[in-house]
Order: sequence, then C-alpha cells, then structure tokens
Amino acid sequence: MIMKLIVLCLSLMSSGVSQAVEVAVVSVVPPPRLDYWNQDGVEPYNNCYNYSTNRQTDSFAQPGEASGKKYTSLTCAAVLAAASADLGLVRTAPFPLNGATNQGTLIALVIDPGNDFHWYRRDANGKWTHKPGAWPATNLDNSEREIFSPEKADRGTYSAFCGYFRVKSYAYQRNLQNGGYVRIGTMRRLPFLPSVSTPPTLHLASALDFSAVEAPSEVEVLAYSGRPNPKISLSEALSDPAIAQLLAAKSNQYGGMIQLALHQLATPHLGASGVVIRDHQGLVFAPGTVVYFPVTAQAVADPHHPEALGNALQNLVISKQLN
Repeated sequence: MIMKLIVLCLSLMSSGVSQAVEVAVVSVVPPPRLDYWNQDGVEPYNNCYNYSTNRQTDSFAQPGEASGKKYTSLTCAAVLAAASADLGLVRTAPFPLNGATNQGTLIALVIDPGNDFHWYRRDANGKWTHKPGAWPATNLDNSEREIFSPEKADRGTYSAFCGYFRVKSYAYQRNLQNGGYVRIGTMRRLPFLPSVSTPPTLHLASALDFSAVEAPSEVEVLAYSGRPNPKISLSEALSDPAIAQLLAAKSNQYGGMIQLALHQLATPHLGASGVVIRDHQGLVFAPGTVVYFPVTAQAVADPHHPEALGNALQNLVISKQLN
C-alpha cells in the first residue's frame, strides 16, 4: 500500500476555504551505498539486521528487541518469530523487482544453527548485499562472488535458509540509506515519515536522533554477524600486566600513528573472526586509533606475533565475559 500524507494547503479559489490535498509518499528500494555503512562511526555499531532493514541504531539491533519479544534460541523458527514482532517487518514470499518500489525491499534471514543469525538485502540493482556484524558491508559472498540469490550464495557456516521479509524505506537522505520504516533495536517508535515539502538531505548522520554516544576505548572479539560481540573496555584489558606489556610494545612499533578502518585491514567474510581495539581515548595508541589482530586456532610461539596477541586478547575478553 502506498503511504499517503495529508498536506493542508490554502486554496486560491474565491471561497478562501482550505482544502486537504493527498500527496503520495512512495517507498524506495535503496541502492548499495556501502560507503555509508562503512564509515568509522557507523560500521562498528550496526550489524546485519540494521543493514538489511536500512535503519541505523548504533546498537547492534536484535530481532524482537524493540517489541520485547527477542529470540530465545538461534533457530529459524525463533528468529523468524522475533523479527515478525518488530514493527515494519512483514513475512513474504520472494517477489520480483519490477520498478514498483512501493512493494518494499526484500530481505532474507539465514542461521548458523545454535550460534548466530545473518540477514541479506536486495538493492535497487537487483543484486544482494550484506553486513557481517561489525565488519564492513559488502556485495560479495564467502567465495568472493556477487550475490544474485542468498539461497545460492556461499554463506559459510550459515547453512539454514529461513525465509524472506519485506520492509519499506523512504528518502530521508539523498543516498537513500538509513531510511527503513521499522522499529528495531533500541528505537522507541517508528520513524516519522519524511516531509513531502522538504528535499532529502545529504547528511551522512542519522535522520533520526538514535546516534550512540562515543564509546570509551574498547576491545571487541569479532565473532558474530547478528549477535552482540563479546567486548570489554581497554582499561580492563590493560589491568592484565602481560597484555599491557604486549600492547605497549605494539604502540612503540606503530609509533602511535595508526588510523585504519576494518575494510582496510581484512576481508569481510561471513563468519570471519579476529580482535579489534578501538582506542577512542588514546590509552595506548593515538586517540581514535583502530588496530586489528587476527586470531588462530593454533598455538603461536612468539608472544609478539599479531596472531599470538589476537589469541591472548580473545581469551581475556571471553574469560572476563564469563566471570
């Protein structure tokens, strides 16, 4: 159904009576503007659910969270039910992209059974894109191929295909990003519809006031696409003398001059892992520094090797989370 706004305008008729004129506000299918979602202030805090529904909350939104009906298990049935409870998401069979944008944007849910969930989004070009957790948004699957169908894409361990939803997006911004007409995550209400009299802005910031306050320096284990990743403050990590010594050595090595985003450091494969330090406060590196450390299942003899430090940080974060 086309959403309609009623706009009051003064009639130029001699009667001078105000008349109500219906103006159609038609939903749009967003293009794949990955650059919006891969900004430093957006990428770490918005997951696959934010990306697919085209709504930035800066909170790693969880299906059912906004409605108080969050999933209780990582199965297709549980996450489908949770997402269905969020306002603006409607279960659907797949439908063709034929220019009738008021049909909405098609999105798809998959599951890594018992471990995680993930969402894909069909864009205005008919191809699919996705955002694996805190990693950058991408148009490629795990085999580095463009995605023409999420059912046939290489999804790694996300083996269960669960189904499709439709969501509406509106032109809050000229790049058509962050326009999802949904209530997800920490949102307290549906967004206001954009004004028909005011053109979309060029702002990259959220059209609504849902931006997160800048976080303190933190250490995050990149483990999930949908679920919140384990993380602790960098101050807590530095309370471990061995970690503090290793990070001090890395700071001296880098000269405190690193300023990189994850898309410059690693390929965003679904199911990829690693540890990232975001030193907003400059506790070890220059303020705002982002450092990525790979992890491995094998033991690494040299404690200063990046994978050894990645493993040590991962073990520390997980142990702190369990305590």
